[in-house]
Amino acid sequence: MTTNAAIGFGTTLSVDGNNVAELTTVSAPAMNVKMVDVTNHSTSTSAWAEFVAGIKNGGSISLEGNFYPGDSTGQVALSTAFGSSTVNAYVVTLPTAFATSISFSGLVEKYEVVPNLDKQVQFKIDLQVTGAVTMSITQSVNATTIALGSGTLYPGWAAATYNYGANVTASTTTITVTDSTAASIKLYVDGTYTATLSSGVASSAISFASPSYHVLRVECKDTNKVATVYTINAGRT
Repeated sequence: MTTNAAIGFGTTLSVDGNNVAELTTVSAPAMNVKMVDVTNHSTSTSAWAEFVAGIKNGGSISLEGNFYPGDSTGQVALSTAFGSSTVNAYVVTLPTAFATSISFSGLVEKYEVVPNLDKQVQFKIDLQVTGAVTMSITQSVNATTIALGSGTLYPGWAAATYNYGANVTASTTTITVTDSTAASIKLYVDGTYTATLSSGVASSAISFASPSYHVLRVECKDTNKVATVYTINAGRT
């Protein structure tokens, strides 16, 4: 299967809606949860420790960049937030290919300007997250229809149902995906990329020798959104 990996170039961090200028490095909140040891003589069997989840912690993030004192709503605003110990709203936005943003409130824990001898002057900032962290992912629109040339989907087609079984009735079949909004429709057979489909146009024949079984995976991806994925476990007996 073709990788969906992409580099982090283009990631931004905003404070109260304004992007921080000249970032070179930024992390997302390192979230964690405290595990509470509840091991006891009565319910813990075979001398295995037992735990329950306790308080969640949004963790902290670090950012670095080229120091620019003219960035009044970004770097300077963070310095001001450090001095006043104010809680501000932050959003880490990943490159457009990921269609993902991470929102949280935070306090400036460390603010440092680094005047290096033989390289650019830098800033280094640590933020402590306070409260909940929210990750937002923009999903591609659902396909309008998916149909096999020979065979029946189980359950019957529904745009918001993403996993199906299918009985194929012939030695070959095609798959037709209708999705007018998708920038790309990719077909994978048993994990291997097979073709990029056009909306409403049948794929090339997929062989089903008897007996035969294939996993058909359809990825419908709109521009700058996360792909909507449909999986069909199709077999012929």
